[in-house]
Amino acid sequence: MIKKFFFLLPFMCFAAFVFTAYNQVQALTGTTYSVLSSNLDKIGDANGDGEINSTDMTVLKRHLLQKIKELPVGDALWSADLNGDTFIDSTDLTLLKRYILKLIDKFPKEQENPLGEIVEFESGLSHSIILKKDGTVWALGDNSKGQLGLGELSGTKEPVMIEGLSDIVSVGTGIGHSLALKNDGTLWAWGDNYNLQLIDNIKFPSDIEDRICTIPFKVKTHSDIKTVIAGFARTLVIKNDGSVWLHSLPPIKSSENADYISWNIEGFENIKAADIGKGHVITLREDGTVWSWGENVWGQLGNGTQHHHNTYNYSYYRVTQAKGLTGIIKIAAGGVHSVALKDDGTVWTWGGNFFGEIGNNSDQYCLQPYKVEGVEDIIAIDAGSNHTVALKRDGTVWIWGKNEYGQLGIGTTVKRVLTPVMIEGLTGVKSIKAGMESTIAIKEDGTIWAWGKNDFGQLGGGTVDNCFSPVQVLIGN
Repeated sequence: MIKKFFFLLPFMCFAAFVFTAYNQVQALTGTTYSVLSSNLDKIGDANGDGEINSTDMTVLKRHLLQKIKELPVGDALWSADLNGDTFIDSTDLTLLKRYILKLIDKFPKEQENPLGEIVEFESGLSHSIILKKDGTVWALGDNSKGQLGLGELSGTKEPVMIEGLSDIVSVGTGIGHSLALKNDGTLWAWGDNYNLQLIDNIKFPSDIEDRICTIPFKVKTHSDIKTVIAGFARTLVIKNDGSVWLHSLPPIKSSENADYISWNIEGFENIKAADIGKGHVITLREDGTVWSWGENVWGQLGNGTQHHHNTYNYSYYRVTQAKGLTGIIKIAAGGVHSVALKDDGTVWTWGGNFFGEIGNNSDQYCLQPYKVEGVEDIIAIDAGSNHTVALKRDGTVWIWGKNEYGQLGIGTTVKRVLTPVMIEGLTGVKSIKAGMESTIAIKEDGTIWAWGKNDFGQLGGGTVDNCFSPVQVLIGN
């Protein structure tokens, strides 16, 4: 028996170590869905990445299984007569395997995304819409205006597939409405329709506050659509014939002069990309120049002028070119600011700057494009309501502006950041997206990371806590 004890001692110690590591992980995280940085000398950090999660459990599992395979077989194992039948055979080895495998079964399970490969993760103010590679659409978060498209008004912290939508190629989210563009050029819309952002003037109850649609419907007003963008309480449609349509009430309005009509914006041509802010539209032409239309109170059109007016009629606005910009490859619109990415990797911003979203180390607005210092070799940009995000070629993410809900991902809720900062610990990113008060990143390995406003669970993971640093979005059970 003494020999048996010394033979089994190494395996018992190893199993004890793994079980202890597992218990510490569980005690510290409280959930198998969390990403944890332990202060206990990284006990259980099997892969040495500075974090303790299900990946470490997988590494430990593989190592333990390998040790089992290395166990000797045959009569040489006379001291391993585990069942006490005076014989040493495969039965004893099987008992040892079963014992250790029982410990393994208690480890957190490896996370798999039941949604499959995600193409788009669009987050509005309090809800998110997810587009899968298979063309299906999933929704989560707030549903008080029917923006999840589930046929009722109950929200959810876990993604639910929207029935009746298939072959979808792009999706969009506003404050309380959602859009989906099918591969046949048809548009589907649902959610809040207070400003007629759902385009079709469907029948409503008499109370204007109830202008909502809880189930996606096919928009009849437009077909053969090239691009559709949702933002704030507005929808922008670009058709294959080049026409541009804005569906929204004027952003400055009163009940006496609100004009419920669609706006066919004339003057845009050869549009490569477009985006919409609270009161302005920004577009990128095929020739690399930037053209805008709409409100210009804070210089968000970038033409060097500023309009202080109280007009409520969009017909007063004219398409205008942003000053001095050529070679532009990407654009984005925030609430009242605009962003452009040049082909040399530089970022240019202009317009409102209440929280430092221009990145010029001040809160002074800019009437024409300003080159943001401190960021270079940028390959992608986006803008939230009052923050700006940029992706560098090396896979790092740079960000600035408003941070009330942690949308900058810097670990605090300091009110604003006036110049670009790199998000620590976030690498290998291939694409970025700014929600209104949140930010999302997709890594090269396909994992999704999000941070910022999460009061309705719109960022996934099953909680309603705002995220001050990037957290991996683990969707499903």
